[in-house]
Amino acid sequence: MKPPVYILTELGCEKRCPKCGEYWPADGTFFGLRLSGLKAGLLRGWCRACELEYKRAWRAGTVG
Repeated sequence: MKPPVYILTELGCEKRCPKCGEYWPADGTFFGLRLSGLKAGLLRGWCRACELEYKRAWRAGTVG
């Protein structure tokens, strides 16, 4: 069984990043916003840290 995507804590609503598995506050500080398409305005899937890590690896040519 998969862990829940959103949980409610004393800090408020938190979202799980599927890449790192950590829960972060569900806001634009920790998750980017989708800018176009049908899901525009919703939070992106990966947290900002995982997206940055992936982009750096892709630029370095280590992602295949």
